[in-house]
Amino acid sequence: MFVVLFYVYPLKFLATALSSLYFGVGPAKPMVADQGEMARLMIVYAIGFIAVFACVSLLYRHAEARWQELELDERERLDARAWSHHYLIFVAVGCLSIAVVLAGGPLWLSGMVYGLLGPLCAWNGVVARRRAETLAERLAGARLE
Repeated sequence: MFVVLFYVYPLKFLATALSSLYFGVGPAKPMVADQGEMARLMIVYAIGFIAVFACVSLLYRHAEARWQELELDERERLDARAWSHHYLIFVAVGCLSIAVVLAGGPLWLSGMVYGLLGPLCAWNGVVARRRAETLAERLAGARLE
């Protein structure tokens, strides 16, 4: 809960700063004085983003590791692994956003990096579906024998 609560404040600040900077909507006094402050804000936002989704990924990883105690079947274990990977993609994208800022790239690119989430998560879904189909075929073959 702490991580989620921590994440909300940089998100609000970033949204307000961006809307003020690019659309002229927001407080009369600019929230961000220069590009250096905006870069630091992007990093703080990304750290919060990474922390939230790393926690979720670790929860799924923990569930997979404790499959016997949780009485998970093979399909549920596979799902837990797929969801763990799904949220690790979020972590990787957040790290890439920080890397863009630290490398001195344009700040708009640091924000646009988050657009990779859609294609990467779709790819993860395709991989997870293939694994599930393989498992279903293996289980069906075992029932026939």
